[in-house]
Amino acid sequence: MRKQLKWTLLTASIALTIALLLSGIIFTLIVLTYDEPVTSVDELRLASFDQDLKGFVLEITLGIDNPNPFKLEVIRITGEIHIDEALVGTLYNSTGSSIDPHGSSELVITVHISDQQMRLYSGKELIVSGRTHGKYLFFEKDAPFEETKALSPNNGGPGNLPPIAFIEGPHTALVLEEVQFTGSGSSDPDGQIISYSWDLGDGSTAEGPDITHRYSRVGVFRVELTVEDDDGARTIAFHELIVGVVP
Repeated sequence: MRKQLKWTLLTASIALTIALLLSGIIFTLIVLTYDEPVTSVDELRLASFDQDLKGFVLEITLGIDNPNPFKLEVIRITGEIHIDEALVGTLYNSTGSSIDPHGSSELVITVHISDQQMRLYSGKELIVSGRTHGKYLFFEKDAPFEETKALSPNNGGPGNLPPIAFIEGPHTALVLEEVQFTGSGSSDPDGQIISYSWDLGDGSTAEGPDITHRYSRVGVFRVELTVEDDDGARTIAFHELIVGVVP
């Protein structure tokens, strides 16, 4: 009985040793074949500008490449936004997204930035920098990124600013009731709006700053207004309407 117990313990010890050795070999192979993940800024887009509140919305499109034969989990993205030397905003995004082995993915981050001193008009460069923090099976790794967007060369602002879209209208209505929507509250900080395009959420479309429409069925409809300025920039506003049969 004792000999059998000793033999069992010896066998278990040998199996454990082999397992540890194999784990070490696998880990070593992974480390030897590991390449740094790469994060790049594919696009910096000024999504909207609010002159009254002195702020703007920046859309940052990040491209993340995973060159390794195992899945990468992106845990978080952190960074800073500068106009010239001044810090005007920070980035923090917990994505929880995964990138397949030898795969790539794009992540869009939207940031509202307060710009009380109107540096967007007076600055020369908009600079976004940071890092993505990713996790592989056995270890974690950061991938830095940085991108600079030149503002107007004469320090007069970032070239054409996009228009600001705004919808005014009811949020409830009855079937076949005439519903009025207006986009006349939309504006363009450095030009004028030349077109108003409506998607009324039920397959219908319309043009112009002020429209009316009748819904033939009940439901929840997302109304979209796209405004375009005289330099070709576009912005979309959204409005939810609930249509029923009982007032």
